[in-house]
Amino acid sequence: MIHKISLDQLKSAARNKPIGYYEEVTSSGRIDDEVLFLENDVYTELRKKYSPKLPPVTRQAKNLICAARQAILNPKPVSKEERERRLAICQSCEFLKDGKRCLKCGCHVNWKSRLEAWHCPISKW
Repeated sequence: MIHKISLDQLKSAARNKPIGYYEEVTSSGRIDDEVLFLENDVYTELRKKYSPKLPPVTRQAKNLICAARQAILNPKPVSKEERERRLAICQSCEFLKDGKRCLKCGCHVNWKSRLEAWHCPISKW
């Protein structure tokens, strides 16, 4: 299987990646008419190398314990509008993995957006 990626799309993605990402990716395939063609095995290796990772399990456990404590102290849910606002912010965040989990704290944003006591780890909401 061959993966086709527009160079504009790749440049946009490179803004959130380490220095040298764009050069490594483009040199790993063939460019034709502003489109990069990558073999499946090369594409898979690059995804493994550059895919964002969740925090260590110990950090996630600590965050979960802290969130549980906060929920006990203030179990009040946010309004539907506030929850939708929070989720919209998360959906546009560069630290959202697979549309579900925050790469900063490891939480499932669908749950974390529900209570007044819970907040974004980088203060976006």
